[in-house]
Amino acid sequence: MRSASGPALSRSRARYELALHAKRDPVLQTSLDQMISGFVALSQEAVAHVESDRPRDQALIEEQAYAVTTFLNGVLLRLALGDRTPENADQLSRLLHALVAGIAASRIPSMAAAPAEN
Repeated sequence: MRSASGPALSRSRARYELALHAKRDPVLQTSLDQMISGFVALSQEAVAHVESDRPRDQALIEEQAYAVTTFLNGVLLRLALGDRTPENADQLSRLLHALVAGIAASRIPSMAAAPAEN
């Protein structure tokens, strides 16, 4: 949420500009790939911490981290474009926790296969 205002918002917008330019500049693309790898690793650590009450499932953590990074990228892009949704850090946190929990729940066969009740 700090990336949504002031100098941080300008940096967020610049990152998107650079990301688009990187597709035409291999040197810049290498740097961008390194930055993304670091962000993915950080996301995996955060998901593993949130899911610390479960047995460690690296494939699940990677899937959750992919979803988290993809979701956050969309949120940051929307914020960079002026959308103020989510409105605050608490709302963003709830959405992220629901995303991580939903992916974990989709891996439980009995829950995924259960018919919807009317």
